[in-house]
Amino acid sequence: MRNPTRRNRNIGTGKQGHGQDNRMVIPEPWQDGLVFYERLQNPVVVNRRVHGLLLRFVVEPVRDGFFHAATPNEISTVLAWLPKEDLEGLRLMVLRQPTQKQQVLRSVWGRLMYFAEPAKGCNGPGVCLEAQPLEPLHWSKSLVPEDVRELRRLEADGHRIRVGRRSTEILASPTSLRSTILYRTLLHEVGHWVEWLQAVERPTQDLELDDPRRIKLLRDFDARTTSSKEDFAHRYATEKAEQMRERGLIPFDRIDESESMKAEGLQPEWFLSMAESSLVQEEASD
Repeated sequence: MRNPTRRNRNIGTGKQGHGQDNRMVIPEPWQDGLVFYERLQNPVVVNRRVHGLLLRFVVEPVRDGFFHAATPNEISTVLAWLPKEDLEGLRLMVLRQPTQKQQVLRSVWGRLMYFAEPAKGCNGPGVCLEAQPLEPLHWSKSLVPEDVRELRRLEADGHRIRVGRRSTEILASPTSLRSTILYRTLLHEVGHWVEWLQAVERPTQDLELDDPRRIKLLRDFDARTTSSKEDFAHRYATEKAEQMRERGLIPFDRIDESESMKAEGLQPEWFLSMAESSLVQEEASD
């Protein structure tokens, strides 16, 4: 007899909804309009001034095995060596702990937030730097050209690269992880902001939000390819880091902030620089 189920090749597949209730996806914005990187658990807010500009640092506690690679004072130190005009309009520095699902599906070093509201009374454009574990990263051996370039940048940061039979393993140390976040990712995300300032914000600062000229520049900016935006940010980060190295500004020693952190409600063990001495001892024993 004819069995109609055998003629329907969609049965048991995603086309008929199979697995839709347990897919590994990161939710889109909820009804309140917040996206996942604005949803922080029990964040601590501290203030710093850079070039006279007020920056709100929104710091989320970390999970076991994760660390914020740089402290608010260390980040402020690097930002102070950038031109003041490059930081114009930035209000937030978010140090965020990704969830396990986000770490698996969308692992990043950092991101630029054109507008965010990660804590009460804290809103505006900002840079988000994600907490990281000191665990090996495993990349496929089939790498696109941009992945190859990123691998070279990670090696320059001090990460050890080990190519295996099935994957490429990236081994971080406290020093290399701090270098990636503080001397490259932070500058890279500021580079994205500088491109936005040059392409949209400054040319339209005297225009209304609904002015056709502003709308056209916004559309032109959105039409730029991801690779072109990434190239701009990489060039900016490389140029600024080289200038800082030529001046002998980076790398610089860790800043011991244990006591001042506690006074502000921060826990020193959340930060790699505060926990590094014990980690280095463990590395040496290994």
